Amino acid sequence: MSRKFQVELTNTASAVVNVYIIDERLEAIAAKLGVPVDELSLDDLTDEIMATYEEPRICAQCGGWGEIYDFELSEIWSEEDITEVK
Repeated sequence: MSRKFQVELTNTASAVVNVYIIDERLEAIAAKLGVPVDELSLDDLTDEIMATYEEPRICAQCGGWGEIYDFELSEIWSEEDITEVK
């Protein structure tokens, strides 16, 4: 005879995602602000960056496929920092 138990565990996950803004969109943002594209600041682009990125997900296999474990991430991610990569 055996007995099955579920143990709920919590942890913190973090991820870094790359966001690419195409030239045409950069030009449109710059035109709206009345500045040249090369003078757009991170503050000018923050709203576009936040609207563009996709939240990280885990695949079914990494999530355990409901077998031995069932690993899930919440649907809520908080943005900690935005930096430009050159």
